[in-house]
Amino acid sequence: RPQSNCTQEKLQNPSRRRLCDSHLKRSEMSDVWALFDSDEPVELNSAKLCKQVSSSALLLDEDVVVASSTSRERVYARLGPGKVASEHPFFAPTRALWPAHELVDESSNVNRRVHAFVESLSVDASERAGIIAERLRGCQPEGQVAAEALIRAQTACGARDWPLTLLSAVNCMSAHSRQLDMGDWPNYSWQLSHFFALGFYIGARLFMNMMRNGETVIEENTSENTINKSAIDNSRRAHIPTAEAMNKAYGKCKSVGYAAAARLSQPQGSLSDYQQLTRVVIEALNMATLVPDASMVPTWLGTGILLAEKLCVKVKSWKETLNAALKPNRNPEHCLVKPHKGLRHKSAYIVPNTLPHGSPQICPLRAVFRQPSCSLSVPDFFNLFVMRDVPVVITGQMSRAHGWAGLEQWRDLSLLVANRAMEARLVPVEFGGFGDRKGADIISLGNFVDEYLVPSNTGHTPFSGAAWNTLNGRENAHGLHFQPCCTHVAYMSQHALFHQFPDLQKMFSIPSYTLGRLQPDTGAINVWIGTKNTITALHRDPYMNILAQTAGYKYVRLYSADQTKFLYAEPALRDGNGNTFERSLVAVEAPDFELFPLFAHAKFAETLLGPGDMLFIPKGTWHYVRSLTTSFSINFWWK
Repeated sequence: RPQSNCTQEKLQNPSRRRLCDSHLKRSEMSDVWALFDSDEPVELNSAKLCKQVSSSALLLDEDVVVASSTSRERVYARLGPGKVASEHPFFAPTRALWPAHELVDESSNVNRRVHAFVESLSVDASERAGIIAERLRGCQPEGQVAAEALIRAQTACGARDWPLTLLSAVNCMSAHSRQLDMGDWPNYSWQLSHFFALGFYIGARLFMNMMRNGETVIEENTSENTINKSAIDNSRRAHIPTAEAMNKAYGKCKSVGYAAAARLSQPQGSLSDYQQLTRVVIEALNMATLVPDASMVPTWLGTGILLAEKLCVKVKSWKETLNAALKPNRNPEHCLVKPHKGLRHKSAYIVPNTLPHGSPQICPLRAVFRQPSCSLSVPDFFNLFVMRDVPVVITGQMSRAHGWAGLEQWRDLSLLVANRAMEARLVPVEFGGFGDRKGADIISLGNFVDEYLVPSNTGHTPFSGAAWNTLNGRENAHGLHFQPCCTHVAYMSQHALFHQFPDLQKMFSIPSYTLGRLQPDTGAINVWIGTKNTITALHRDPYMNILAQTAGYKYVRLYSADQTKFLYAEPALRDGNGNTFERSLVAVEAPDFELFPLFAHAKFAETLLGPGDMLFIPKGTWHYVRSLTTSFSINFWWK
């Protein structure tokens, strides 16, 4: 980043640093510890914190801020290193979502569990739906529609009228989505209403399939299609808002927030019933990650998610889809249930720990600054990088001493398929590589690992260096890199995997560099796992971001906010929402300069992330990411 060169030079040149800092007065320093001690989100740029660097900034906290001992004690207790994520308040909703017995009980009668789930849902709705509906009615423009649909769904569920329950749930979710088109949900009642709509949809689907002579088979529901066509105007068709569909429509650049705007989509056309149910399952999981308090998670939600997933993986129509998908020239996104997993050698699950030959060569003048965590305290990080909007690669933080599992453990992807229960869980996956998008779907985790990640590991072969630095037969001077597209590129991007599998939370800790600001309703912890050649399009988020690379390698390019005029940004998604993100139209590593001539003037920083690296991406900084090998990353968003 051009504007950060001066900052980085001061960091690298002690004499210049002392010269710049000789004019500072310690009395002008702010109490950053008191700022961290606040429980409310703040605009960090509004903090009255000195933006110069003290001569000992990389060594002593006292030279950066005047610290209140009381605040410091509280903050150190709050940000203490080595505390695993499973003990962090951020994951408290997970502990409410998955009762321990639900994750391990395979012997109980499914029909009995479905009845118990619907009964619990009905009792909860009878107590709260009326109150929620009253609060919705006071909101424009969709409050009245949402309230009426919610009450109809609750009444129909109580009467066990499943087609009407299903239709009313769809109408309710559609109203929620349209409200988000106007701006953030006005109050938490909208989230509660969405929880209930998702629950009613799942319950109706479970019962409608259970009633078909006891067969757990999802078929095209003619009666529901008839109801939809007659009851809903074709111009505003009812649809299932899903995180995956939003991802498909707008790329991999979703964001999170109180309103969960990026979790909902626009209509994607007709879907088979099983596709709709899988999307509702992922939607329900995503919604649970956004609640700020565990008491807000409905007690029946986790049971409904698990029952719906079990139903989906047994569907006969999916096996038929699989048989078609296994034919030559198959479209991989239709492959939901994996074939019987043969015995693979253990090494096939190990992510490569070397860069492929011909990997991008980082220009020293554009390289992102790297700083060992042992010499970067939290206040120093705040002063030097957060307040200055300067990216930095932090090394040495992802260690056992800081609560992280060893990097060798992260390399072993068999941890994701440790048992049959894990293999059968559903995850959203995108297919296709650069310039070869092949859609997206929701598939079993076992299929994702065995059919995509394992071949990516075993196919780790050197590439020609000339192919990486030549584009269309021309040597390019714009820092471009080129790699042939992998045939079966697959990417589980921005997924709440740690909420889905609580045991994995024990493998890492929340970085203290999130400043104690990580909260469910204003932040997120996402997992990004994919084959080599996955790409996250150039975009920027309204959040501070730390991208932690646990296994594999990625190439990352960063453009500061003042380069926006060269980046051809698309219109912002749901511009009225507080968590709006922006995406560039440019294919970063293969730009069309005739179509986007100004992009040739954009200045950027770049880096290669390897296992154990953490990249801080300031709020509003444009970033583009491509995996060079099979890759496992975690990102932390906060405000």
